[in-house]
Order: sequence, then C-alpha cells, then structure tokens
Amino acid sequence: MRQAELIYEALGGIDERWPADAHRRPKRHFAAKAALLAACLLLMILVPTIGDILAPKGGVGWWQDEKLPLDIFEYNGTYYEVVPTTDSRTLRDFALPQQITPDMVGQALGWPNATHGTQEETQLYLYQPYEHIRTDTDGELRAQRAVMIAERGGVYSYALFCNFIPFDSNTHQEMSEMLAVYGIDEAADIAEVRIGSRGYTEAADIAYIYEVLQDSISMGNDSFQQLIFGPLDTEEARQTFSIELAESALEMELITTEGVVARNISYYPQIGYISWALNYYQLDKQL
Repeated sequence: MRQAELIYEALGGIDERWPADAHRRPKRHFAAKAALLAACLLLMILVPTIGDILAPKGGVGWWQDEKLPLDIFEYNGTYYEVVPTTDSRTLRDFALPQQITPDMVGQALGWPNATHGTQEETQLYLYQPYEHIRTDTDGELRAQRAVMIAERGGVYSYALFCNFIPFDSNTHQEMSEMLAVYGIDEAADIAEVRIGSRGYTEAADIAYIYEVLQDSISMGNDSFQQLIFGPLDTEEARQTFSIELAESALEMELITTEGVVARNISYYPQIGYISWALNYYQLDKQL
C-alpha cells in the first residue's frame, strides 16, 4: 500500500459529514517530523478543517492532548515551539548553531502569554544574530520573527515560529506577512529556493519565484477545501484526490541572504497551490 494511503487510513480518512463536521490533525514535531501546529503540513491536504484542532485563543485546543510531544507558547499573536539544542536535526534543518552562547541572547521580550506542554516559566529573548533584520511591510519596519530564544531555569533553547494564532478555521495571512516573518522584503533578500530536489540560486530564477509568491491569492482552510474538494461528488473521489495531492506534493525551502531558513512549505503543482502555516496560496503561474 502506498505511503499516502497508510497515512490516510491512520487518520481515519475524510469524514463522511465533510465539510461541516470534519476535522484535521497536525503532525507532531516541528521539523523532525516535518510539521508543527498543522502549520504548512502535508497532511493539511488530507483532512478538511482545523476547527476541532486549533481553537481560537483561549479555547480548547490540540495542545491539551497529552500524547502530543509539543512544547508551544504564545507570544504577540504568534505560536512558537521551544526546540532544545539537543535536537540536532532541527537545528541543522534551520541552519542554527548547536550551542547558544550568552552573546547570542538579545533583548529581553518578557514572558509569553501562555504555554502548552510545560509548566516551566519561559523568558523570551531576541536572537541576537538576527536582531538587525528588518522588513518594510506596508511602510512599517518589522523585526524578523522566525527565531527567538527561550530561557528556562538558566537553560537556553531556540523558539521557532510556527504560525500566527488563528481565530477561526478560515483565518489566513497574506504572503507578504509570511515572508516578513523571515525578513524577506524583496527577491534580493533570498539567497536560495529549494523545491523538491531542485535548488535555485540564480537571481533571475529567484526573482521569478518571488514574483509568483507575491502575486498569489491567499485563503484560509475552509475556502481552500471548498474550492478543491467541493466539486467532488463522493467521499471516494475526495479520498482518491487527496491521496494524489499528497503524493505529488513538493516541499519548499527559502534561505535568505541573512541565513534565515523558512521550511515546512508544501507546493502542490497538480493544482497550483502552496500551503504554509495554515494558509493556502493559489498561484497564477507554475513554479
């Protein structure tokens, strides 16, 4: 049996009551298992809505499942995962040093609003090597939000951006907002784009990819599911198509000139969409 079918069966398939009462589940680890917070996941394509998984801030959410090995906190309208320096695979994926030294700990930001998965008090700091990265979005300079530092009991860990906090199952961010998290304001801010097994470093290629991303139409999960699965008449047809999409998905990475890495972006060439951190983007050109 194909891998996608195994994943599909493990999730219990698409609910027969789709789309009204269906549900979705995130993968369980940010980078090591290629997903966190259902944020920009391959499995986002397999199961229809996030309503039962990620409730509005303050409501019942997936973090209350004790089986999930997630260490998440909320800060300034954003979810972050705490990644210890012992997680060498994740650090390698995000091009981060194995050791956090005192000179890497930047300005103190205070304590996050809430934590999920731990009872320890968390102190949040800027990641000093990235403190200077600013993005001009809508005439406002914004600091990168991709990497922070979390301190607990004198031990430093990385805090990696997961997603903006959604308030309903159709919340979404514009592509420019997502790029700003990583300090990307223009094509020149990107050093390399990886799509599947291919890497692009030529300025013309990167400029084209950046233009396609910027011109994309953003939408939330509900809108995406209705557009893609709504026209299909039967559950069997939806199951078959979701498996096809899962198998055709290509993982994307953006590496900035500053060394910031954006991962867990899925590109579905069959339908011309990108999923990234609970957002969907309809492309007007193929990548």
